[in-house]
Formats: sequence, structure tokens, C-alpha cells
Amino acid sequence: MRWVISTLVCVTSWRWTVADAPLLGDRQWVVDNHVDSIELIGQIAGPAGSDVLRFRGVEVDIDVASPGIANRVLVSGFPVLRDPAGRRLLTRLVGGDVLAEIDELVGRGSKKLRIEPSGRHGDAGVAPPLAALAAVLHSAREYGRTPEEEAVALQEAFVLASRLTLLDDLDGLVEQARAAAMWLGDADEELFADADP
Repeated sequence: MRWVISTLVCVTSWRWTVADAPLLGDRQWVVDNHVDSIELIGQIAGPAGSDVLRFRGVEVDIDVASPGIANRVLVSGFPVLRDPAGRRLLTRLVGGDVLAEIDELVGRGSKKLRIEPSGRHGDAGVAPPLAALAAVLHSAREYGRTPEEEAVALQEAFVLASRLTLLDDLDGLVEQARAAAMWLGDADEELFADADP
């Protein structure tokens, strides 16, 4: 529980200082054009695995042991590439240059492409609040969490996603955070009813 709360304290004052820098950093991607999806592979996940962020039509894997590294982005279906909200999300995550190269790959019907970093944003990795968001959502879903820990983690995820302006893109987070807030409000009296005055 202490880790979840301390993450919120550390990250809430954070600001993304590099204008228009992609949230997943300026990095090399290997792009695989599948029949029904596009996969961007950054770096193979290590033994600790990945924390997964599920957006509408896009899944992002961030390395657990090295949260500054994006392992993979999976774009499910080509409608995401045509939808203005999907394009806006992908631009925020990987950058406009990468999205333009993906468009070109799909237009040519090619199967694979290697995209080099642009170098315009320095050596920035995954934005710290995005990595924290992935870790907090993983923590909320971890087996053995108490309802209180899960509710607090969902509230923290809501704050992080809000600061990143990604609330509308994350599948179900607003509803989960609202239910957690209501549960915490109802549970508040029960939690302290037995406490000594």
C-alpha cells in the first residue's frame, strides 16, 4: 500500500517538458503489419515481463524492470488508424513521424518496417507518469489486493490518466475509478467504526 501512495506523491507534480515528445519516447521500432493488426516492437520484455495499458484499440506494454522502455504497441485493426481519436492517441504515444511511416507501410502493403528514432527529442524514454500509470493499474489488479488497496490504486490511476489527458482513451478506467470512489466513501464509515476514539 505504501508504494501505491508514494507513487502518487512523486508523480503528481511531474510535467512533460519536451514539447510534442511521444509519451513512449523517441526510439527505434520494428513494425509488423499483420492481417488484422499492426505491432510495433520496441524491445523484448525481460524476465519480469510487461505492465499492459489497454486503450481503445491499442495495447501498450511497458517493461516492469525498466519502466523507461516500451516493449510493444499493438494496434488492433485498421479502423484505429482511420479514426481521428485513434490517430490522436497514436500520435501522443509514438509520435507523428512514426504514425506517418506506419501509414506508408500500410499503403504499400508491406509486411515489415524498421523505424529509426528521429533524434529530435533526445534520448527520452517512456514518460514517467505513463510508466507509473501502467504500474498502478497492474497493482490494482494484482491477486491478493484488499478492496481498499484496489480502490486507492484505481483512484491514483485516475489522477495519472487525467494529468496525461488519457482518461477518454483508457478502456473503462473512468467507470472503475467512479465505482472505487463510491466504494471508498461507503467503506469509510465501516473502516473507522471499530477504531478507538
